[in-house]
Amino acid sequence: MNKHTLPTWIGKYHRANQEEEKVGEEHLYDELKRLRKENARLKEERDILKTVIVAVNTLPNSTRRLSAIMAL
Repeated sequence: MNKHTLPTWIGKYHRANQEEEKVGEEHLYDELKRLRKENARLKEERDILKTVIVAVNTLPNSTRRLSAIMAL
């Protein structure tokens, strides 16, 4: 075996690992971006539901019951 073979293999191994780390970082960035977008959407849905609950709770009892039945 040539004396330069082993250092060449080690260099190739380290370069491959560095490229995998870069790809992993990009993947994590994309996932973080997706999760932040989903989190914003869920917060918006939660706020809408809170508003609906307050609106329903301000209705008289008979109207509230009718609304609950119609929702089924």
